[in-house]
Amino acid sequence: MTDSGRTLGILVNSDKYFEYVMKLAEAATAKGERVRILVLGKGFRLFATDGFTRLSRMAQVTAGTTGMGNLACQETAPLPDTVTVVSAQKFMDVLGGFDRTVVF
Repeated sequence: MTDSGRTLGILVNSDKYFEYVMKLAEAATAKGERVRILVLGKGFRLFATDGFTRLSRMAQVTAGTTGMGNLACQETAPLPDTVTVVSAQKFMDVLGGFDRTVVF
């Protein structure tokens, strides 16, 4: 696998379709693309899935906060160590830096 220099952004704002997020990340990394997962709202439930550890090895995972600095989710469980938490403004900056973005 070679690094194509391209980055696929996957925005997860739903608690559905995690298996598709995994398959998409696997396909992109197999093609040599970098993958970055951005999580908001119900997407935080991704961290409780069995596949999260495997997914976090393939992709950089970022969680967004609200404008008030709180995590942008209903769940209050501690986040995995592999997750980077950023401000709402930084989250938008990151989101704009991808070659392609898919939203779930």
